[in-house]
Amino acid sequence: MYTSLVCIERGTLLDPGGGIVSLEEPQRHTFHCLFDVGVCIDSGYTVLGPKDKSGLHCIGYRIEDTDTVVEAGRAFGKAGSYPLCDTCTNTDNNGPLDNYKATVKGVVSELGDGTAGEPTGAPLISNVQMLDGSVGCDGEETLAPLCSTHNWDADILSVADRSAQANQSSSFSLVLGGLALMYIHL
Repeated sequence: MYTSLVCIERGTLLDPGGGIVSLEEPQRHTFHCLFDVGVCIDSGYTVLGPKDKSGLHCIGYRIEDTDTVVEAGRAFGKAGSYPLCDTCTNTDNNGPLDNYKATVKGVVSELGDGTAGEPTGAPLISNVQMLDGSVGCDGEETLAPLCSTHNWDADILSVADRSAQANQSSSFSLVLGGLALMYIHL
């Protein structure tokens, strides 16, 4: 599940109806808001982890490659005039209006600064590929969401150490509460 950084910083989605808490109900973030609204696109995107004890989703990763996310999202979202997605290209009558889910492949390029609950605290992924949300992990090693309450430094280093010992590059996958998957290549 994804949301824009501007909506995280606002605390609520820009979507009509107002008052939708960004990290409480990100599945209600519309394709229109995510991929038509310039401020959302310009702010960048995050991959969200499952809800924490407070009932809010945690910020799993920041995504460096905004254009890749926008291109994939616009191809998936239902095309049409507002309230549909003006820039989306999916003309299927059953195309989604919200609840964007995808599989993301990428490389951890920064670990983040560790600030709890802030986007800058989450690792940054680059070299991103966006795939259909039904694509699975294909037996790859999985890693819990890299939220600030998780000891992600130790997990990433553990995978990297095992890769170095095997003298090969490694990939592992991140399962985000069954909502999205991510392959991370170290």
